Formats: sequence, C-alpha cells, structure tokens
Amino acid sequence: MAGNERSPNYPSIELSAAVTNIKALYAQEGRSWVAVAVAGKAWGSKTGAISGALRSRVGALRQYGLIDVERGGGKIKVSGRGLTLAMRPAESPECRSALKDAALAPPLFAALHQEQSEASTDSLVFHLVAERRFSRDGAARAVQTYQATMAFANLDARGYADDDDVAQDEVVDDVDNSKDPGAANGPIVSQYRWPLAGGITAEVTFRGGSVSPKAFASLRRYLELAEQETAEAEETARLTELRAEERLAS
Repeated sequence: MAGNERSPNYPSIELSAAVTNIKALYAQEGRSWVAVAVAGKAWGSKTGAISGALRSRVGALRQYGLIDVERGGGKIKVSGRGLTLAMRPAESPECRSALKDAALAPPLFAALHQEQSEASTDSLVFHLVAERRFSRDGAARAVQTYQATMAFANLDARGYADDDDVAQDEVVDDVDNSKDPGAANGPIVSQYRWPLAGGITAEVTFRGGSVSPKAFASLRRYLELAEQETAEAEETARLTELRAEERLAS
C-alpha cells in the first residue's frame, strides 16, 4: 500500500456534479428536511441504504455549502446557496456569485487557490504530498477535483473571471498616466470600477507596477476587514440609538 491519505478533507466530487445533485434534490424535495437515504433516491439510489459513497456525496455538498445538515447528521435540506444554484439562471449574476462562493468554500480549495493559484498540476500534487501528507494517489485525485471545480466556477488565478464576471463591471485599461504625473505611489497601472446599490460606485486603483494574483488576494483580505469594521460601526450606532431611546423613555 502506498500509504494513507492523511488529509482527505476535501469534496469527493467536483462542483459541476454537486450542482447537478442539488438541482435533483430540490426538484424532488424542495427545501424540506429529508433523511439522507431519501436524498439518495433523488440521486439515483435504488436500495435506500446509506452507503459510504452516499455519505461522501453528502459531505461534498456540505463542504460546497449547498446543503444544511441537521444536528446529528440524520437529515439534510437545500441551503440558500444551493437554492440559488438550483433556481437561478446559470448566466445570472446571483448564480455566478454563488458558484464562485461554492468553489472556494472547501478549506483545502480556498487555501490552494490563495497560496498556489499559479502552480502546475505536478506542483500541486507535490504540495499536497509534502506539506499536507496526502498519499500520491490521493493528492492526484484532490488536484483533479480542485482544478475541475475552479474551471467550472470560471475562477482564474485572481479569483475572478476577466470578462463578464459581474454585471456592468467597468474595467479601465490604458490609463492616461500623464493626468497624474505627481502621484506619490507611482503611475496608475490599472483601475477597476463597479456600480453598487444606492448609486455608489466602488473603484480600485493600482499604481507603481504590474499587478500579481497575490495583490488581489491581499485586497480581498483588506475588503473583508473593511466590511467587518463597517458592520461593527453600524452595530455600535444602533446600540447607541437604542440607549438614547431608552433614556428618553425613562
């Protein structure tokens, strides 16, 4: 035996198969809580038995965030993300966004995408064997599933498709740097603008040199921090307003 796969915590099926499964489950059961054996029938099981393969499929759908699992694991139902992928048109912004979220939901896939986004297949296999203690065969299966999932979700090295990723995205290339000759951080390399709700426009400007995939990974982390700070500020303002109302009431 070639050795045990020590880190098998990744989906056993690629995302395209998982989406097919969630559509079949929703078509048969809607969003009702159902026993795992009943879900298996939606996926073609004729015996009603809970096999290892069925448990692996449930585990994969859970890692992609397509199902909710009842405490104890006896019943499952289609999650909000799963509902989006089951009902929304494939070309809709909501579906594309849910697909990308699902692809990066498994911790292993998210780590590979962030840390090894430009690695070759052989390099990915080596990484899993050397750093995560996979067997070689297990690593090859994991990499195949990971790459197929990234391709299905249309995720490039930066985590977003270059074209047609978000409705009405405006990508500004060939920026006239002469308009900003004294920029402290160097000339503008590229700019991205996205229209948001409420008439807000978000703009990201890169200056000084070529933009690498790691720059986008760092930007995502900064945006997550900004989102957290905004949410905390809103919660603080809400609590302050409630306390003021309580004082006036007393």
